Amino acid sequence: MTIRISAIVVVDSERRLVRGQDGFPGQSPKERRRVKKLVSGHAVLVGKATYEKMALGNFSLPKGTLLVVLTSDRKFKAPGCAVVRSIGEAGLFLRSRKGIKEIFVIGGNSVYRQLWKHFDRLYLTVTSDKAIFDQPLFPEYDGDFPKVTKKKKEKNGTFFVLERK
Repeated sequence: MTIRISAIVVVDSERRLVRGQDGFPGQSPKERRRVKKLVSGHAVLVGKATYEKMALGNFSLPKGTLLVVLTSDRKFKAPGCAVVRSIGEAGLFLRSRKGIKEIFVIGGNSVYRQLWKHFDRLYLTVTSDKAIFDQPLFPEYDGDFPKVTKKKKEKNGTFFVLERK
């Protein structure tokens, strides 16, 4: 069985900068609802900084969602989560789990970049919101994800679902 790998990200409309704090796409109430709906019952892969941001912001995932934290910190513990030390280890762990059909990556930038060529789908919010966008540029995605399967205008931007060819 093939497991789809997807990214969820929020970028600013002018410069493709990622939302501050590793681009965690759950800072506004609307983003939180969207993320929870998308990831429910699936696996979520995050870097350590994004995990810590989620914990500080009291952002919990729906029941039945497997959270996997990627870190090179051998002493790091994340109660109720799986902790892996490399992308390869994450892949082996997630493929060994029954019933996983989609893995969502929700930050940070390092994880997005390491998995870029493996993403099948991109859930992208391009916003004109004045929130802090101070993280590195998100990769150019137009050429890699030319198929627009959803486009929804919203108050401060546009939500897209983009797929590879």
